Amino acid sequence: MSSYFIGVDIGTTSTKAIAFSSEGHIISHHNIGYPISHPEPEQSEQDPDEILKAVIETIQQVQNEARTQGTLEGVSFSAAMHSLMAVDVQGKPLTELIIWADNRAGAVADRLKAAPEGMEIYQATGTPIHAMSPLCKLLWLREHNPDLFKQTYKFIGIKEYVFFRLVGKYVIDHSLASASGLFDIHTLDWNKQALQKIQLPVEKLSTLVDIFHIEHCSSEWAEKLTIPDRTPFVIGASDGCLANVGTGALTPDQVSITVGTSGAVRIGIPKPWTDSKMQTFCYVLTPELFIAGGGMNNGGIIAEWLHKNLFPDIEEGDFTTLITKALSVPAGSDGLLFLPYLLGERAPVYNAHAKGVYFGITIQHTQAHFIRAAFEGIALAIYHTGRALLDQFPEINTLYVGGGFARSKEWVQLLADVYGKPIAITDTVESSGYGAVLVGRYALKTLKSWRLVPADKSSQVFEPNSSNHQIYQQVFDQYCKLYNTLSPQFFS
Repeated sequence: MSSYFIGVDIGTTSTKAIAFSSEGHIISHHNIGYPISHPEPEQSEQDPDEILKAVIETIQQVQNEARTQGTLEGVSFSAAMHSLMAVDVQGKPLTELIIWADNRAGAVADRLKAAPEGMEIYQATGTPIHAMSPLCKLLWLREHNPDLFKQTYKFIGIKEYVFFRLVGKYVIDHSLASASGLFDIHTLDWNKQALQKIQLPVEKLSTLVDIFHIEHCSSEWAEKLTIPDRTPFVIGASDGCLANVGTGALTPDQVSITVGTSGAVRIGIPKPWTDSKMQTFCYVLTPELFIAGGGMNNGGIIAEWLHKNLFPDIEEGDFTTLITKALSVPAGSDGLLFLPYLLGERAPVYNAHAKGVYFGITIQHTQAHFIRAAFEGIALAIYHTGRALLDQFPEINTLYVGGGFARSKEWVQLLADVYGKPIAITDTVESSGYGAVLVGRYALKTLKSWRLVPADKSSQVFEPNSSNHQIYQQVFDQYCKLYNTLSPQFFS
């Protein structure tokens, strides 16, 4: 009888469970969304139990559909980075889940970044000093809620919470740990300088494990999830690192671009690397493979904002209509520029205070211009981060794109025009979930290698339009000048 493997991708706005056959084909897929709350300005939180419920229900749904196709080998996990929550000794949440988009620690991050130790911690941990970082979130909590800081039993992220509830242990993979600002990418252990900075005992953190670590859920949970007793749970890695695994972009000449709620540009390198401007991250996948790049706060969330606030007449989630309207306007949006910093920004500017801006509005600009300018703003932000990598790794020649935006060929073409390089989409746009499955199957020794040959997964290549690329080079210069001019005002 054939077998299948379930990959669970715990994302920012939804959890996806995907059953892949042993040949890598999707045989079942289920997605459950959940909201982000903003209780105060600059704050972005979620209910961890709502996310746990989504994990449970997506596994149940996929298992019920896939079980007729064969035998379940195991379940492996991908999760969004930079989340933080506090739990008591029973594992009950003391806080909501503070996610990557939360900017409450902006002032704390600015202070640390300006100090000499800020660069030292960045070079040791590979995580830029920014409000997204659990390091900065913990500094903020210690300053603003010292009683909570002291009484907390463990500080954990969302995957750790899910694993604790399902298997009863606090464990964190090297990949997610290296996105915390607390983990030394050179020694593969918690970084003493970072822990001393926030006066955090290491006992308040989870046990470190590699990405191939295996646990088993209890019989009680196996019954609830409708999976076989003692089904292996492979811890997996972060969604960003696994997106590179899922596309096979694991060398310095190949870039993986992911655009979902947020966005990221990443390459694989054989050893730790940081840059002198603190523009990029470097996270661990294995001791022989690191993922370098930059993450952007504002991707698909811009489209959601457009729907909700500017164009309520367009049906929510109707991405096709937005794209169609945008295509009625020429490249460059007739001079209308958009800085897409609705949630501040991470790479490459790492400015939690940055704001969204429409610039250059004239009487000729229509609804379609505002839509296209917004999509171009997202693409330019992705290109901005890509330039930081291109400057350091000129051998980059191939780009692969995944995530929700990859389902739109028009969007991928726009991105190719901005970059001026061919961009390939893979036949599995759910690259993080597929990456989790590759890691999981390798951990269980049912796969000889978890490293894909990218060409084996490419389904279409988009060549850049040279005329549009020339336009976007000029627009990008204007984009950078606009940000640099307005940046001081964002702090006022």
